[in-house]
Amino acid sequence: MFLFFPLFRDCTRVSLDDIVKKKALLDEGENPRTLKLELAQEITALYHGVDIAKSARRQWEEVFSQKKIPETIPEISVRNSTLLLDVLMEEKWCKSKAFARRLFDQGAVEFNQTVIKDVSFVLMRDGVLRVGKKILVRVRIR
Repeated sequence: MFLFFPLFRDCTRVSLDDIVKKKALLDEGENPRTLKLELAQEITALYHGVDIAKSARRQWEEVFSQKKIPETIPEISVRNSTLLLDVLMEEKWCKSKAFARRLFDQGAVEFNQTVIKDVSFVLMRDGVLRVGKKILVRVRIR
């Protein structure tokens, strides 16, 4: 059912006994996400070392599970009093204004960890902008 057990076997140095134990944990109700994180950490450790793998896992959990803002994120510069909707279009994050409006309606646009549903929201101060799950940038007002 889950493809990550063959990956544990074929792509890591985890023993077969440990893989069987992991499968038993899953059968007992363990969250598959936990095992996927372990798999990612094991594969990363093979190529980049244990310390980097642990650091990458910790950072992933902070950003995606705890919704923390990473230390280094891309930065954009916008004019004061610019419509956030215009920024989404200028940066080509949305293919149309209708699509951008849907993101606002669905609560997929956040500025400084506050959901923005108002399409006429104006950027007047520096902050962190999140659009959907993948776009996260620091906004600087010039």
